[in-house]
Amino acid sequence: MSYSAPRRITTRLYGTTDYKHKQAVNNLPAILDYLGKITTTAYRRAFFPSHSWSWGRKAAEYALQLISSIKPQVIIATHPFPGTLRAAALLSGTTKLPWIADIRDPFHNDFQITDNLSRQKLLPLEQALLQMATSIVTINGYLADMLATSRNVEIISNCYNDSEMKIHTLRVSQYDHAHIKIIYTGTIHNNYRCSDLFNSLTTLPPRKETEVVVKFCYYGRFFRHLIPYKQSLCEKGIKLINCGFVSTKECAQAQANSDLLLVFGWKGAGHRCVATGKVFDYLATGKPIIAVTERETALGELIERTGAGVVLDAAEEIKRFFAELRASPQNVLHSLQRKRRPHIIKEYSATEAAKKYETLLLDIINSESHEPLRQCTVL
Repeated sequence: MSYSAPRRITTRLYGTTDYKHKQAVNNLPAILDYLGKITTTAYRRAFFPSHSWSWGRKAAEYALQLISSIKPQVIIATHPFPGTLRAAALLSGTTKLPWIADIRDPFHNDFQITDNLSRQKLLPLEQALLQMATSIVTINGYLADMLATSRNVEIISNCYNDSEMKIHTLRVSQYDHAHIKIIYTGTIHNNYRCSDLFNSLTTLPPRKETEVVVKFCYYGRFFRHLIPYKQSLCEKGIKLINCGFVSTKECAQAQANSDLLLVFGWKGAGHRCVATGKVFDYLATGKPIIAVTERETALGELIERTGAGVVLDAAEEIKRFFAELRASPQNVLHSLQRKRRPHIIKEYSATEAAKKYETLLLDIINSESHEPLRQCTVL
């Protein structure tokens, strides 16, 4: 009897300690994430507006030494960080050369900025730099509106490589009647509308024996985010397959051998502006695209304008589309293929984008209205 009580106490103490240890381990990712955000915020405020700002002056000084030998006619600055714009503005001020601010991703809207104060201070700085440019170029109308500049903005979209363009003629005989293959290449981030799709699919009725199996092949990192859906979707006739993080060549081959391609819209800041570069790779395959996004976004409008696929937004339309895909895959695929507008899709080729840029460059070079840059306090 004298030994039983200590054993019970010891068991309870170890049990309590073990529970607290497990709790600490489970909370570790959240704690590290919180500490990371604090560190990032402190870093951004200490080196405002960006770690690239001082680099911009050094880059301008270095480039100035090369200008006399290469004799450029126009300076182009492109990148989401302020330093490149600053470098171009400084060079233009010294050399009197015209310069283009090519804004593919506004730096005030960087999704990595979690500090609202930094974001608010970056916007007027970005606008001041843009006012100094000879011309501003961006990739879609939503982004042009976000820049909120009084200057005219040229729209030159991202594009696909013409040499990779392969139009596949769809035939009923080329499909495996037992399944439909959907390909996603890339990595899923928290702000993608991935959960909107898979949460909707879990509410589908069970698959009937006469319906096809839908294979969703994932090529990328972090497949673990999809594991919670795997069992419930399998009951709906949707198989999630982890194909791993593979090379660009293997991704291209997978896309070419697919029935449908999948792309997600963005839920973060400036979500209407985002049209992931992946969609242009998809355009080059000629395969129909499923875009889970709002219609009034750069991605949604691109899909609808080109007829390259279908835009799915609300949960009910996602369910309807996939229910019809399981029941009548050939009808769905042929219907999507008939919607394609090859002459519009061609506008997003590298050749057409290059022509637009060439026209802009020639206009700037031949223009007599370019005024030398005035000094500005932001520099």
